[in-house]
Amino acid sequence: LKPGITWSPDGTYIAFSAKSGKSDVLYIINSNTYKKEKIRLDNIEGVFRPSWSPKGDKIAFIGNNGKSSDIYLFDISSKQISAITNDWYSEDHVSWYPDGNKLLFVSDRGGNLNPNSNDSTQYFNNQLDVYSVSLETKNIVQLTDTQYNETYPVISSDNQTIAYISDEAGINNIYLTYDNFNQSYPITNVMTGITQLSWNGDDTQLIFTGFFNRGY
Repeated sequence: LKPGITWSPDGTYIAFSAKSGKSDVLYIINSNTYKKEKIRLDNIEGVFRPSWSPKGDKIAFIGNNGKSSDIYLFDISSKQISAITNDWYSEDHVSWYPDGNKLLFVSDRGGNLNPNSNDSTQYFNNQLDVYSVSLETKNIVQLTDTQYNETYPVISSDNQTIAYISDEAGINNIYLTYDNFNQSYPITNVMTGITQLSWNGDDTQLIFTGFFNRGY
């Protein structure tokens, strides 16, 4: 299960993915009128973790075609889909930079920064690192290179702080970095693990899912 609900920047619409027949679809719902738009995405079986652009013009999501998972963009106006990555690797946990020109994501691609790589000899790294990708150039930058799994990277709206989850201490906890991962430090120390990280609207709090009292 890879849930995801995302709001448009003006708060008018929500988007989420759901199973419909043999594949997933993307739903966009007007939060005032409840009018629903159902969007079936050709040649994409699974649709996960939609994330609305701060500019309001696109929705990024993870799409799975039965073989691998890649980053896609859905254009709100044209209804067109474009692939940001198209390779052997597994991308996940996509989120936006505040300017709407770059994305954060995690991948098992290691040091292979080619978004269209089909070189199976480099497949796979055994853990997840954090990367950024430019929408204009599709240039991928590796932001972490550790022996741990870093997941759910989300950046504050002032572009100053990246929060993410790491299993560096053996259990998933929240970490912060103020200098693009040159240094980072944990802000939680829970024994049951944390998932699904997100900033609140004014960057004063982080929202997450955790296990408590025998349930999430």
